[in-house]
Amino acid sequence: MKKMFTLSLVLFMLLAVPLFAAGNKNDLAYFGYDELQSTSAVGSADSIVVFESNIPKKGGTVNDILTLASTQSATDISTALDSYGRTVQVSVSLAELNAGKTLIAAVTGSQILVTDVNIVCDGSFGALTSAEIEDSSATVNICSVAQAQMTDDAVLSKGIAGFTAGVGMGEGVTVSESVVITKTGSNATTATGLVVTLHYILL
Repeated sequence: MKKMFTLSLVLFMLLAVPLFAAGNKNDLAYFGYDELQSTSAVGSADSIVVFESNIPKKGGTVNDILTLASTQSATDISTALDSYGRTVQVSVSLAELNAGKTLIAAVTGSQILVTDVNIVCDGSFGALTSAEIEDSSATVNICSVAQAQMTDDAVLSKGIAGFTAGVGMGEGVTVSESVVITKTGSNATTATGLVVTLHYILL
């Protein structure tokens, strides 16, 4: 009786293991894929696996992705991305502030619309009158920060004393122009620099 029970158990295990292995939809082997081995350069004919709800689904090849991407023009893709908010963080040294520094490069034919600004001071600034963020022709001002508030570790943004939003905040700067930071009055002294974070979109 014991021998028969043992034999039945062994047969059950031999039959059950392949069934459970073959039925596991989270296992690449279920879809006929080998386990990942050594890496190599990706080719257009290489197979891909598409996941849906964390379950691997049989996909196609790398070339299928390239073909899908080619159905959208570069202009369409760029235009779609422009509608999403972007963030840039720039370190500005004392010398760069005095000379003027580009924070966001110009995009020909587009208008940069800044929606928020955050400035962190590294050291206390002396001598200058203010720091200004504006377009490259100094036509449209985005914001101004007064020297009195530019103290060590100060975090300056909308709603903080000494931070003045200009007409360019939320309305956009001159088309095809960059966004820069400059100083007014004498050259800034004593401090190390600034870290400026800008949130913006392209129009």
